[in-house]
Amino acid sequence: ALASLLLVLGSSGFLLGAAVRERQPSQPPEIGRPLTPAERAGRALYRQQNCGSCHTVGGVGSADGPDLLSIGLRHSPAWLHSFLEDPTRFRPGTKMPGFGPPTMTHQEIEELSQYLGSLRGPPGKKLDPQVADTFPMPETH
Repeated sequence: ALASLLLVLGSSGFLLGAAVRERQPSQPPEIGRPLTPAERAGRALYRQQNCGSCHTVGGVGSADGPDLLSIGLRHSPAWLHSFLEDPTRFRPGTKMPGFGPPTMTHQEIEELSQYLGSLRGPPGKKLDPQVADTFPMPETH
């Protein structure tokens, strides 16, 4: 009976430990409200494209690039879409690579920009938007 009790307690401890490890964020968390299907697809693309190797969201990722926790307060999804396609049009000399086709499809860029646009600061903290969308002048040929 004692051996059975120890086996049950040991197994319970193992399962509890596994559950706690599973809760560690392996991808950027949902911030605030639940994400739409397009935003969830964008979050998956954020992970797939390894954006966290340069950026952080909610403390997850690397601090080599800008923190994206409140990027949705500074830029619209439309601006983010254009920026993701060709960052050098907006910021010459940036280390940020372009993700325009063929790297990502138009739909994938749109989903990623929708996800990034949903990032509006830490949960429970009301921040005012400070949109700074400026588009570069069109190139003339």
